[in-house]
Amino acid sequence: MKSFGTFSEDIETRRQLLKQKQQDQLASFKEKGAAVQRAASERVADLKKKNAAAAERATAARDAIKQKRKESEARRQDIEAKKKEREDRSKEIAASREEHQQDRVDQKKKLDQKRMGKARVEREE
Repeated sequence: MKSFGTFSEDIETRRQLLKQKQQDQLASFKEKGAAVQRAASERVADLKKKNAAAAERATAARDAIKQKRKESEARRQDIEAKKKEREDRSKEIAASREEHQQDRVDQKKKLDQKRMGKARVEREE
């Protein structure tokens, strides 16, 4: 049989073991909590990086679209300018042609008047 001293030593030993076990459990719980917290913060950091990269890609895509629109607008304006220039040349050529025809008509009238004047003079004589 156990004596009272042995019995109280066993109880004291069990208390110390229990206290140590509780401390170990608390440390383990804290470590698990810290690990969960680190994992969560890493996931958040990774998510922020992904979002930043996606935002950067979106910005680059928008900039590329804007640049293409500007280039397209510049090409359209260039085409319009060339078209207007061709139209102006065509109008100049048409005006020149019309002027030349008018000159020929005027010249023919002069020649006809001159010839008719000579014919009158000959008739009168």
